[in-house]
Parts: sequence; C-alpha cells; structure tokens
Amino acid sequence: MADCYFIGIGGTGSKCVNNYVYSSAAGLGPDRLWIGMVDQDDANGNVAESRSNIENYQRVRRILRTPGLSDINDKTDLFKTNITTQVGQTSWCPLPGTAPTLKDVFSYDLLNKDLQDTIDCLYHPQEELNLELDEGFRARPSIGAAAILSRVQENDPFWVNIFNAIDSAKAGTEVRIFLVSSIFGGTGASGFPSIARLIRSEMDKRGIRDGVYLGGALMLPYFKFPKPGEDEIKEVAYAESFLEQSRGALDYYHRLFEKEQRKTFDQLYLVGWDPLIELPVFEKGGNLQRNPALLPELFTSLAASRFFMANSVDNGIFHIARNDANAFSWDDFPEINDQQKIVKDNLSQMTRTALAYREIYYPYLVDQWRKVKNESWFRNTLLKQGVDFNNDETSLNFNNLLAYFENYLDWLANMIHFSQNATVQGIDLVDVNMFSQYENSQVTISDKVRDHQLKQFNSLISGVNSSSLAKVFLKMNYSRVPKNRTGIGAFVGALYESCKS
Repeated sequence: MADCYFIGIGGTGSKCVNNYVYSSAAGLGPDRLWIGMVDQDDANGNVAESRSNIENYQRVRRILRTPGLSDINDKTDLFKTNITTQVGQTSWCPLPGTAPTLKDVFSYDLLNKDLQDTIDCLYHPQEELNLELDEGFRARPSIGAAAILSRVQENDPFWVNIFNAIDSAKAGTEVRIFLVSSIFGGTGASGFPSIARLIRSEMDKRGIRDGVYLGGALMLPYFKFPKPGEDEIKEVAYAESFLEQSRGALDYYHRLFEKEQRKTFDQLYLVGWDPLIELPVFEKGGNLQRNPALLPELFTSLAASRFFMANSVDNGIFHIARNDANAFSWDDFPEINDQQKIVKDNLSQMTRTALAYREIYYPYLVDQWRKVKNESWFRNTLLKQGVDFNNDETSLNFNNLLAYFENYLDWLANMIHFSQNATVQGIDLVDVNMFSQYENSQVTISDKVRDHQLKQFNSLISGVNSSSLAKVFLKMNYSRVPKNRTGIGAFVGALYESCKS
C-alpha cells in the first residue's frame, strides 16, 4: 500500500478535508494517511472545524484501535484509516501575522525604483498591493501564487512531511499525493497549480522520476451566495464572477501545463454542480466563515480514495456525472477500487451505527449501566472484555464517541439539507429528517428522536429495507466477540456489524 497524502488548498479545500475525515471514519479512506490544509485565512471557520475534526478522529481511533487495550480489529472498516498528521501541523498559512499585504511579501519599500515600477505594472498599487491578506487572497490568484511560492520553506514542519515523502521514493516507497481546491477562489486557484508544480520541481531536484504520483480534484463553481454589500465588493469574491474566473483559470491552467515536459497531474478530477447550490448567507472570511458541507464536495473524497486505493494509477482527466439531472441517488456515486456498492454500504452502516449509538445505547453506557449489566449484549461485549464502568476514563471515552457520532450526523444532515435546493426531485440518500430539522436556513440535530421516528429506523437509508432497532438489539445479544476484539472496541464492533444493511 502506498503512503498517501491529502492536501486541501483554500477555503473549499479545507471543507473537502473535513469531508475526507468523515469519509475515512466510514471506512472509505486508505489504511494510512497524512492530511493537511493550506490557507492564508488561518482563522477561517472551516479550517478550524477541519482541524478539530482531525484531532477528534484521532482521539476516537485511539479508543477503538489500541491493541491490547481496546481494539475493534483490523478487519472492520470503521475508523480504519490511520491519520498520522501531528497536532499543530494540520495547516500552513503562507503569510502568518497581523494583516500582511503583498507589499510586505515583496519588501516593496526596500526595492529600487525599476523593480517597484515592474511590480506596479503587475499589481494594482492600491487594490492589490495594499490589500490586507489576513483573511485570504479574496479571489485574486495572481496574489496567492506570489505569496505561496515565496514562503515555502523546507524546514517548515508542514512541508517537511511532504518533502520527506518525496525522498522516501528513493528507497522504493510508493507515494501518492492528492490536492483539492476550487478554481474560482484566491488561495485555491493559485495554490493548486503552484503547489503541484512545486512538488514536481522538488522531484526533479532530487532526481526522482518514478514512485511519486500526483492526483488532484478541482472544484468548478457549485454554489452561490448573496451578493456582498457595496462597501465590500472590491475586497471579496462574489458568486456572479465565479464562472468568469473559472473560464480564465482553466485557460491559464491549459496553457501552463501544456508547456510542461511531462504531465503535472497523473490523475485530475473535475467536480461542479448545475444548477448552483444556493447558500443563504455570506461571510468574507475569518472565524465566521463556516459554510455547510455540500454534496459535490463528497466527490473529492471519492476521487481521492479511488486514486489512493487503486492497484495502479491510470493517467486521465475525469469529471462527475449523474443519471438524472433532476434527482440524485446512491446510484450516482462512482465505484472505488472496482467495488460498486462500497460508498452506499459504508456510509449507510456508519449512519445507522451513529444513530443507534446515540439514541439507544449511549444512555446505558454512562449513567444507567447498572440497569442493563445482566443483559447479554452488555455482559458479552463490555463486562467480559474488562471494561471498568467505575473508571472516569471509561465515561470519557463513551462521551468522545458520542460527540464524534453526533458531529458525523450533523455533517450528513447539513450536506443533504443544504444541497436539496439544487435538485428538482431532491436527494434520495438518507432520511435526515428523522434526526434533524432545517428551519430559517439552519440545520439542528434533534435533542431526542421521537419514538414513532425510531420505529422507521429500518427505512433510514433510501432504497434499503434493513433491520429495525429491535432486530439490531437481537443481533447484539447473540453477538460473538472475536478473539482479536477487546475493550470498548468489542462493543462498537458488535454494534457496527449489527447495523449492517
């Protein structure tokens, strides 16, 4: 298996990172993965959310996959991906500091007059050279390219991981690097080709011609938001310009890559959406910019997994499609590694497990465990595995599991609710109305799912008539714990298998 690296560039890239972490939790990722983000807007809410998701994922994986203590076993897909990114190295900001400008990047005031005149010809002296960049490159790829390439340092911990990976190819290790960004923003549109060419340049400097494969997913316009106020129109990206910017960027990419002696990308995926998905609010950047997950972003996860998990990397440019322009169903997802139903099966099983854990089993794992200590499922999957319910750490572990499953359900509900408006007949995947509400442009997870809704648990997944919660409970009571399952991992593994469609 190759060493795999996933890099999200810009605001859209960070959202795709978040998607890929949840996809990996559902068992759709590779066995081992380094994952990170590049964004000038380091305070961006989506960057912070993705950073937190990575850390929470790693915390839960330690609960479920620590051999000799608590282990779900290596044959179970749930949280199978080992995300190796270290805390503090999940993101890289090209221009850290307080409100840097392009003038600061070039040390403009220290340059001679001829160089200043050249820069003035390339960048507008007022609108671009003096633009504060603490909240991103504001849909100006030319600024982003200059900033990113000027600040890559080989001793930066973020880049050490990438360059060490490239070096490992000399020893025969296969390395696969996957980049994701939008084509209509600032950081993403500039960073996508710049970082790809930088990686190829580093390979050439190190004399590496084989063993490193580069893939990428490029997000074409797929959403729109309300037009910003007149006082912000010059400082931000706005949806009306997305198509125009995309056409210009695609033309630039074509001319840029056409000059290369070899292909920059071994595999390139193009993802868009028509009609554009309408978002109800606009934020120009910073911690308030926390856009909801959208369905097209999930395709970047599937593209990455296809790139990472295939036996060999076939060259090509691919784009998404669906069977019906007015609807979306499980059949519209692509296969991964020749497995046609893996996306539907894994996301369905993860969703059923998360909801069953939250609604049925969690209360009896923390406060009410004495009420069920004599039931078969509790004895077999917990007490006989040595789980100590008098230990505070045990409750903490169950709480961490609950928090992650709730975040997953929230991610799924947001993705489906907010993407609904771009399909006439709706999105036929998961009945998220069972556990969430969409009101006043906000998605909220129900405090408690009502009994009559839980009775419809067998129809939670569209097109699948699977086990009811009563049958899940019956399976749990007759579940046999394999020898290589221990601790809390034995219980979660049993629940996961009982929730299989």
